[in-house]
Amino acid sequence: MLVGLSLLAVLTSCSEDSDNPKYQSRIPTFSDVTFEVIDADHSDIRVGDRVVATAVQSSKGKLLDRTTYTWTSSDENISHKYKQGAVYDADNVNPTDTFTVSSTGRIRLTMTAKYQVSGQYQTYNRTDEIEDGSVTYKTLSWQWYEVTITKYFRVGASAGASEE
Repeated sequence: MLVGLSLLAVLTSCSEDSDNPKYQSRIPTFSDVTFEVIDADHSDIRVGDRVVATAVQSSKGKLLDRTTYTWTSSDENISHKYKQGAVYDADNVNPTDTFTVSSTGRIRLTMTAKYQVSGQYQTYNRTDEIEDGSVTYKTLSWQWYEVTITKYFRVGASAGASEE
């Protein structure tokens, strides 16, 4: 009987906190992916340019632990350089990817971030449109959130190449 009363007291005290927003994990939201051409005298993206892509957070997440980032593109020849993991609450900067463009045309860049929930989870299942792309927010389980950003960009010929 004493064990039952103790268990009831613990459950009651926990339920009061479960609705408190300060204990709820919140997924970061993103407004865009921006591109910066490095060491060039132009801002448009051309073949051979080194580019930094930045996933811009419009609001920071909260009560998130281990985080993994993966960047991919529709151009298989692009080599991506990015920070693969972090503890989000300690390192919640905008994720970046640095790459060198190898071909002309329309390229699809995708960033997938998985966030380990360290508070009370919430359910996310929505897609927001951004210019030339989208951001999808999902609750994978009570332990994991996922954000997938897809952004399209154009690559022109290099400055020395002739366009026909």
